[in-house]
Amino acid sequence: MLFDQASPTLAFLKPQLQIFGGVMQDCLNLAFVDGQWRVVAKLGEKVAADLEATPVRAGATGAGWRS
Repeated sequence: MLFDQASPTLAFLKPQLQIFGGVMQDCLNLAFVDGQWRVVAKLGEKVAADLEATPVRAGATGAGWRS
């Protein structure tokens, strides 16, 4: 999972999950509003049939990150 906090109130999260019979990649824009992180935009796509079929991305952060 990639997490990039651009400022105290803005962040980007890119999780990858094995669900719905494949690997889903989401791109989430987050805003810190009223003391809570909230998703303000979301895009998602099926990127592979299974987690082992996705190549490991060089330079990525987090254990098990694949894209």
